[in-house]
Amino acid sequence: MKTHTKIETIGEAERFYGYITGVGIHPCDGTDDLNENLYASFEYAGETRVWIVPDIELFDAFANCLKSMACERHEGCYGMQKLWIAKKNGNWIVDLP
Repeated sequence: MKTHTKIETIGEAERFYGYITGVGIHPCDGTDDLNENLYASFEYAGETRVWIVPDIELFDAFANCLKSMACERHEGCYGMQKLWIAKKNGNWIVDLP
């Protein structure tokens, strides 16, 4: 029997999530809701949380932020992709504070 831990979905209300540390695609086993197959992880204050990404547009924005974070780390910086996320007028806003 397969058990799932409930992972929260990123919502449209403005919210701080932390530093992006990963994006991924969960394998589909035929019983999953396909809308719950995209995810992102964030770290803040030593804690990592994983969130379901509700659509491909937000996933794309996160992938770009993760690439920027990786480039900053490669150059010896900690990385500043500490993101505030909101959906306004049908568009995702992914911004640094």
